[in-house]
Amino acid sequence: MTKSRRKFRNGVYPFGGLFLIAIVSIAYVDMLVGAESGTDVAFSSLLCAASVTLVFRSFLWTAIIAEAGGVLVRNPFRTLRFTWGEVNAFRAEDRVIIETADGLEVRCWAVQRANIARMLKRRSYVDAVVDDLRVMREHYLGSGR
Repeated sequence: MTKSRRKFRNGVYPFGGLFLIAIVSIAYVDMLVGAESGTDVAFSSLLCAASVTLVFRSFLWTAIIAEAGGVLVRNPFRTLRFTWGEVNAFRAEDRVIIETADGLEVRCWAVQRANIARMLKRRSYVDAVVDDLRVMREHYLGSGR
């Protein structure tokens, strides 16, 4: 293995930055108009903060990070860490799914199958990520690290 740490996420995650810029711009204009009309801007501020947080956590934060110690799954609302020994299998469905020894199935938001690949039943990035994760699991379990 040449890389000891790999981070997997969909290729669309940079668009999260564009969404953040759009939300902040719209909120800024809304606050300017609200300030001129004398309305309260507190609701707009709260809505903007919630939107920015949700977009950041959904697009920019989510990732699957695989390294010598195991796999870290960063979903929008929770982060989970598994050692390689705790992972039974990886599956490629509509997204990457991790099956643990405890019987837990974790759906990873970071890597999702494109709709066109799902409709045409073709291999996609999800399948490649699952293949890479399987190889890394075998490597680290086999080397005893």
